[in-house]
Amino acid sequence: MNYIKDILSYVDKPWKIGAVLLLGLFGFVGWIFYEKRNEFINEWLLPKREHIELNIKEVKSGLVKLNEDTNADLIHIWWVDLSINSSRYLDGMRKDVKLITMSYPKRIPAVTAESDIRVVLNSIIGYHTCKDINGNIIGGGDSMGGLIRRLFIEQGMVRLCLVPVPPSPEALVGIIYLAWKVKQEETIEDAALSAAREVSLNMIKLGR
Repeated sequence: MNYIKDILSYVDKPWKIGAVLLLGLFGFVGWIFYEKRNEFINEWLLPKREHIELNIKEVKSGLVKLNEDTNADLIHIWWVDLSINSSRYLDGMRKDVKLITMSYPKRIPAVTAESDIRVVLNSIIGYHTCKDINGNIIGGGDSMGGLIRRLFIEQGMVRLCLVPVPPSPEALVGIIYLAWKVKQEETIEDAALSAAREVSLNMIKLGR
């Protein structure tokens, strides 16, 4: 009450009323800023973090370009999310059929206890992996192994390359598979990998 009396005794002129109101407004705004300081710091002062996502809309065009720019007999594009340990088949193309119909589970674990850890680490840091698959399975453990036997080996493929999307250590959001019925010369395989890396860059987008 004494504080209110002091204020009333001060406002003996019209301009002082405005000053009191202005000071009160500043005090109220300052109190809000203090109470919400963490939210304001996160929103205004700290840099907004962006993450890389797979651009699903570019998968179909990427698949067509891979079919044009590589000599691969079989191409797959998979979405990957290591945070939930999940891989999902998105689309595929075979040179002699032009379409792959999936009759298998479309979602499988990205990594299992039986996964080839070197393949997993290569993928995470953005390096491709190529292997002969005459009875040898590239990464992924039992689930991925069984899938590859059916989709690659049983379809007559003997050579398989895995290209991560994007090819950088920032995030693993997808995988491009290139497979051949006959093992290619090193220069031809390298050219196909280069084309796949280029396509992978066009298949990513920034999100928040």
